[in-house]
Amino acid sequence: MKDTKSAEDAFAADSPGRRLPRRFVMSCVGVLLTAASIAMFTKSAFGTDPFTTFVLGVTDATGLRYGLVYTAVNLVIIAVVAVAARRNIDLATPVTIFLSGFVTEGCMILLDLWLEEPGLAARVALIAGGIVLQCFATALYYTGDLGVSAYDACALGLHQRLGLPFRFCRIGTDLLCVGVGFAFGAVVGVGTVITAFCMGPLVDCFNRTVAVPLLNAGFWDRIGSRILQRA
Repeated sequence: MKDTKSAEDAFAADSPGRRLPRRFVMSCVGVLLTAASIAMFTKSAFGTDPFTTFVLGVTDATGLRYGLVYTAVNLVIIAVVAVAARRNIDLATPVTIFLSGFVTEGCMILLDLWLEEPGLAARVALIAGGIVLQCFATALYYTGDLGVSAYDACALGLHQRLGLPFRFCRIGTDLLCVGVGFAFGAVVGVGTVITAFCMGPLVDCFNRTVAVPLLNAGFWDRIGSRILQRA
């Protein structure tokens, strides 16, 4: 009993060490759920977010796998960001580069097997579920606060380097991605507009009601103390 108490006290006393694992888990889960939501957007055929529109356009134009194109595009972007806005790169960034594209690709394959030709009702359910899942995932990802994706870092870097309002930098990068993706044959639809209007309020709601309480939940300490006892 005394040893258990000592382990709990030691674990709780180190605040940075105590919070880093939970932040990393939340960031990674958020990134991977975002990838799954993109597959739902794509299957709905109602349009996707701007960066996915760009990647899908390049995928159609080159005939390469989505996962390969996503990874290659992000590696090019992160090479630029590493010079211009390195502060926005952290532990979660490699997860977005090397896993997100392939998780999305895998989810697309599963959805194609499950719903070969979805009707209107199924497509509406997919876009609605995709929006909710992406907002929930984004709340986890941002609350984890361990770096952003290569694409997110572009607008942040422009804002930090040029001093322009972030919203204008993000609008600029979004318009560029949508324009290039559309030119290459990607679908631009109502899903993009809905996402633009719904993401802010929903992400804020999930932040307050789920992500922040989850970050501060006591079960992380109990898990940590058990790990220390077994070490």
